[in-house]
Amino acid sequence: MSSRAWYGRHGCSSQRLERHNIKITGVFWLITKFEKFFSSVNEYLNAKLTLNRIKAALNHTNFDEKKLGKIIHIAGTNGKGSTAHFISSALINSGYKVALFTSPHLLSICERIKVNRQQIRFSDLDNLFTTYFSIIKEYKLTYFEAITLLAFKYFEEFKPDFSIIETGMGGTYDATNVLENKIPVITSISIDHEQYLGKTLESITREKAAIVKENDPIFLGTNNETVYKIIASIYPHKKIITPEKETIELLKHHFPSPYYKNAALAKMILNYLNITAPFNKISLPPCRFEKYDNIIIDGAHNFNGIIEILKNFKQKPIIVFSSTKDRDYQKIINLLSIKSTKLILTEIPNNIRSIKLNELETTNKNIIKESDLKIALRKAVELSKNNDILVCGSLYLCAEVKKILKGF
Repeated sequence: MSSRAWYGRHGCSSQRLERHNIKITGVFWLITKFEKFFSSVNEYLNAKLTLNRIKAALNHTNFDEKKLGKIIHIAGTNGKGSTAHFISSALINSGYKVALFTSPHLLSICERIKVNRQQIRFSDLDNLFTTYFSIIKEYKLTYFEAITLLAFKYFEEFKPDFSIIETGMGGTYDATNVLENKIPVITSISIDHEQYLGKTLESITREKAAIVKENDPIFLGTNNETVYKIIASIYPHKKIITPEKETIELLKHHFPSPYYKNAALAKMILNYLNITAPFNKISLPPCRFEKYDNIIIDGAHNFNGIIEILKNFKQKPIIVFSSTKDRDYQKIINLLSIKSTKLILTEIPNNIRSIKLNELETTNKNIIKESDLKIALRKAVELSKNNDILVCGSLYLCAEVKKILKGF
């Protein structure tokens, strides 16, 4: 199914990019106290891998895991965010109170912490940070550990029926892995973040599978047989539940690739909970095959994820790509140069982790290098002749494109 055919049934903006105010027009973005404090802290650096800091900090606050209700803990390489979104939306539609913790955010850090779709208010996040600031400093929490602490304390106050918790990266030493009693969910696994998680599929699978602990069953998304066998070897006495083929085929009619697979995984979890909820009323989360006329933005950021997104196109699109430096971006660029009518490489604005075009060498005539994202988008529109334009490579890139397309 082409992207145009799929969106023709689900609705989208009919405006072209030329009709959007492409200039960012003076929106003042509020910065939380949390962000001010961590402005010089990199989420992936500064501390050795351990759960000791976050455990000690939570113990200091008398955190009670039971107040989070039934916990659904999601790890994986691709599909964590959309799977969490599908489960959360279905539960809310069924009348339950649902807490949701995800990362990264697109426009505001408040997006990471939600109860029944309502993100935490700016003032509430500031108040939480003020309350627990001394503990964050005392235990020298990293950015992700600290936001995990604040999310868990916020959810405690609401006493939800369910808490959907997405890991940040990995599993073994991910700050969210302090949770003990839960429904463990592992989405699709592939090579990513090798410097942190290992260079083989087995090492990465073992990292993700560490969230399981003593819990049974395990919910495993669509993966190759190798991943299934690795997890089965780690937990030989636990039941592994995977999406049924009939469910996958049914949801193909509602969501593009790979999101119908993630929806099928979510459906298996709801079946296990004996909850029936229609999925045809659930839309995709932001920056997941999100369309503005002929421009599609998707946060796919690794090789396998991008291959899945490309399955939605019958004809080669124009592709605008950028990435953070910690990805295997050269391998992705080589793929996209073949799969596009023209590949435009750009940089992620205001992001120190973005690839730098002056560091990339290429003689491929199908590749255009344009460091200014707005100019890169204009070039894509000029070249597209109403054909599809795909923007991919990073959720950070997608967030910046949304600002441009919405005229922020």
